[in-house]
Amino acid sequence: MKKYNLSEIMKNAWATYRKFQKFVKKLSFSECLRRAWAEAKEALEKPVAITLAVIKAAAQKLVQFGEYESISFKDWENYGKNRTYIKAYRHTLAGNLRVADCGYWDNHDSKYVPQAIDLLA
Repeated sequence: MKKYNLSEIMKNAWATYRKFQKFVKKLSFSECLRRAWAEAKEALEKPVAITLAVIKAAAQKLVQFGEYESISFKDWENYGKNRTYIKAYRHTLAGNLRVADCGYWDNHDSKYVPQAIDLLA
């Protein structure tokens, strides 16, 4: 019985490799493959209950892996809604600031709503 989807692991490794070729700090394919295997093993351990702390930890992984330089969490409350918006920031080689919208956490419903970057994917 197979535990892991080897095709998905290899696809994730190649996607990570291609993504990091655009950055100044490039990763070797072996490092990308190690990360893909680590993600696959982590996914098998146990399903994690999605909380705001889990979302914040996933956002911090973007910084740890070098994809983005910083993450911001902003609370917003109006019109009967209470949300925490998540954004990721990085500078391009030309020095321009790029902002990626990671979605928001709905504090009333305790749900994560992804937008441009899905932190749970």
